[in-house]
Amino acid sequence: MVKSKPQSCFGCIYYNQGNCLWFVRNHNQRAKRIPIEVLHKGCNKYIPRIKGEESNPIIQHILKVFDGELI
Repeated sequence: MVKSKPQSCFGCIYYNQGNCLWFVRNHNQRAKRIPIEVLHKGCNKYIPRIKGEESNPIIQHILKVFDGELI
């Protein structure tokens, strides 16, 4: 099982087109814009959309080489 790494906000369940839905408590509030410095490193609220995927050796090697996150 390959697990997603929290290296950016991309792939997080709260990410929505540059905004963070974690701040939205009810339907009347608006999502907050994610600052660039946070967008590319992620935050401690990160929950991946994909918890993990079964993979083959090729996919594992690509993720290791590029140190990528599953999106």
